[in-house]
Order: sequence, then structure tokens, then C-alpha cells
Amino acid sequence: MAPLWIALAVCSIICSRAAADVGVCYGLHGDNLPPPKEVVALYKHYGIQSMRLFDPNPSALEALKGSGIGVILGIAVGNEVIPGGDGSTIAGAMKNIQTILSSKNVGGIKGSPLMINVYPYYGYVGDPANVPLDYAVFRANGTVVQDGPLGYSNLFDAMVDAFYSAMEKAGGSTVGVVVTESGWPSAGKGNGTTPEIAGTYNRNFLAHLNANGTPKRPDAKIDGYIFAMFNENLKPGAATSKILDSSILISNLFILYLIRLSKF
Repeated sequence: MAPLWIALAVCSIICSRAAADVGVCYGLHGDNLPPPKEVVALYKHYGIQSMRLFDPNPSALEALKGSGIGVILGIAVGNEVIPGGDGSTIAGAMKNIQTILSSKNVGGIKGSPLMINVYPYYGYVGDPANVPLDYAVFRANGTVVQDGPLGYSNLFDAMVDAFYSAMEKAGGSTVGVVVTESGWPSAGKGNGTTPEIAGTYNRNFLAHLNANGTPKRPDAKIDGYIFAMFNENLKPGAATSKILDSSILISNLFILYLIRLSKF
């Protein structure tokens, strides 16, 4: 099974409108990005009804006032720590966050979904001989992997169901999830990372969330966020992480590839 990079987070809805089924992440690690007011205008122009912010950026929050765009602000607890040696510290960190939120009368973790980052790209690029590209980008015809009574035609569902199974073993069978990041690099790793493949993944991801649950929980609706609106040139890490954004737009506002945004 491909590694599942998990971001455990508290989800706070900071606008009056509920989050849409599928939104787009808005990162600000770039020195050539348009101002927040223009970004909000782009979301409205393309019918993107939900935004994920990674921190409470004052300019972005001010630009969102009265926009009608649903916003989630994730307080990440253990982002990309699981799997890893520090994973055992997450439960304590979550309890500390709960205590702080309760002291501020802001609600808290109890009853909230867990926020997970699901990137089939990593499963594919890590083992392309055994993970078909079509299976990773929702293009497979029929079952590719059979897990007991459950058949999988795409890696995304297999990853989410692996997380569901882990939660059930930990006593969290009633806890929901929100896919706060998913996407595909548009460059950086040869023929597997092109604008065409990235566009295929994002379009199919969007259609899949609108139409299906997973084999394990077929009736469970999953909200999700494409990562991300822009390529961020100041983002640390490898080249693919900078454009793992599967960005819908590049920083000069030129359309990198087309998605039917009217379905957001």
C-alpha cells in the first residue's frame, strides 16, 4: 500500500457558507502571486465555492469578507509526521490543541472530521512497475486490486479505505474524513508529470468525489480540496513539491490546464 500522508487537523468554518464538496487550496509561498483580492475574484469567476487557507492570513481573510466563498482554516497537528518516529506525539498535541480551543470558546476537535492528504502520485512514482498510471489517475477500467470483498479501480479509494480501516481499529469507526489535499504534479518527473496528466487527475478526482464514496463506505460523502491554486516558487522542498500543487493557474494567471470549474 502506498504511504498515506496524513494531516490531522481541526477544521474551523470561518464564513457563514458551508464548505462545498470540492474546493481549492490557496497557498501564499510565492513572490509573484496576485494580491488576495484578485485571487478571491478568480475563485468567484470560475465558480470555486470553497477555499482552504493554511494560516489566518489577514489580507486573504479581509478579501474574503462578503464573498460567499466557504473557507476552512486548518490547524495542522502532525502534518506529514505519520509515518515517522514522531507519530506517537500527535495524540498529546491534539489534546493540547483541544484544551486551547476550549479555553477560547472556539469548539474543538471532538465531533470534527480528520483531515487527510491523499496523493496517489506518490504511490505511482514510488513503484511505477506495480502501480499502473491509469490506476493512479482514475482511468482504469474495472477492478485492479481485490481486497477480500472490496474491489478497487483507483488508488485514491484504496488509500482512503486504508485510513478508514486504521480508524476503525483505533475505535474511530464513526469519524468522518475531509481530503484537504490531493493533486498531481504538472512537471518535474518526466512523462508521468505533465499538464495533461495533472489535468486528468484533477478532473477525475473532482468527478469521483461528486459521484462516489469508497468501496468500504460507499454512502459516505467526502469533501475534498485540490492542491493548489498556484505554483508557489518560494515553497521549500523538491521541484515536484513546488508544483505538486497541480496548480489550476500559474502565477501570471495563464491557464495551465483546463478543469470544468463550474462543477465545484
